[in-house]
Amino acid sequence: MRGVAQAVMGGGVGEALAGPQRAARLSTGQVFDRRRKHGREAAEEIVRKSVFLDAAERALLLAVFERGQTAAEIARITGAKPQTVRRRIKLLVQRVDDPLFAFTAARSDAWPAPLRRVARACFVRGYSMRRASTELRMSLHTVRRHHDAVLSLYEMQHGAAVVRLAS
Repeated sequence: MRGVAQAVMGGGVGEALAGPQRAARLSTGQVFDRRRKHGREAAEEIVRKSVFLDAAERALLLAVFERGQTAAEIARITGAKPQTVRRRIKLLVQRVDDPLFAFTAARSDAWPAPLRRVARACFVRGYSMRRASTELRMSLHTVRRHHDAVLSLYEMQHGAAVVRLAS
């Protein structure tokens, strides 16, 4: 993905949108028009939240939601398939739109180091518990315990249970 960041951040292609309206899909599945007010606000929110992502993921979201590049243009620049780029954008938008992403990004600095590391790996970077376990060199049991602790903190704060599939 390093090449994606370099190619996409370089600009050039698609910086000024001309011609037909460009549309993108939000995680809710609805299509929004970036020219409309609510679409622009949704795109700006995604861009604001993207500061918590790594450079390559942030570059991809900025290319789409700030500079207006299409998945096809990004695919042409990076050499990836347009379908792959669209899927990556969809997954990134879903992750950034998740309330646990914002909760973790906003509050994890005050948490103990092991809890913070697991929270950021699972809810900000989007790792599965197994991958977080490997990357953080912690047991899967410890990662699951910290993962569940973050869910409990969120539930206490927001008064709503979070339904998650095991990863």
